[in-house]
Amino acid sequence: MHTGLNPEIVDHIDRNPSNNIFENLRAATRQQNNSNSGIRKDNTSGVKGVTWHNNRWDVRVGFNKKRIHLGCFEDLELAELVAEMGREKYHGAFACNGNKD
Repeated sequence: MHTGLNPEIVDHIDRNPSNNIFENLRAATRQQNNSNSGIRKDNTSGVKGVTWHNNRWDVRVGFNKKRIHLGCFEDLELAELVAEMGREKYHGAFACNGNKD
């Protein structure tokens, strides 16, 4: 409303819905808003987009209503790095690495 635009969704950059200062708000699509979400409560790896599968860490990132497989890794730290790079590539400014941000 401040800018005269009527966006589909207003995204909170810091993911705090109580922080409604103008600098913390941006227009977003549903996909972009979902990209800026924290780590799921049922996550057991502690890393957003990383799961344990067949004795390896499986890395996936969501984009355009699809799950993109980025690889399987023996090392959790490497899997985390690949997940972060994938989110940066596919989510751009809306990339969120979970609770660490």
